[in-house]
Amino acid sequence: MLEQTTAYIEDSMPLLTEHHDRFFPDTCYLTAGDTEKALLSIETQLAHNHLNDWYIVHQMPMYDLIRDEPRYQAAVAERERRIAVQREAIAKMDVGADP
Repeated sequence: MLEQTTAYIEDSMPLLTEHHDRFFPDTCYLTAGDTEKALLSIETQLAHNHLNDWYIVHQMPMYDLIRDEPRYQAAVAERERRIAVQREAIAKMDVGADP
């Protein structure tokens, strides 16, 4: 079933949606033990600016396989940086808003 899921992610989903990476295919890749594809998936999500729900999904135990990987740590750090920039922009909008 895992093979069918990864085949669907790689072969069919790109035909259905432009950025299929936002559905976290890395969880399937990590479950299958394919850390390289998982890291590529995470880096693609970052490139597409799909930053939502990482804090939930990345708590799953299969992510233990890559937590110490420099590429994973760099992706998480870059995500946090981008989120901080967004929060700062929102804070500036809130300051200028009327009560």
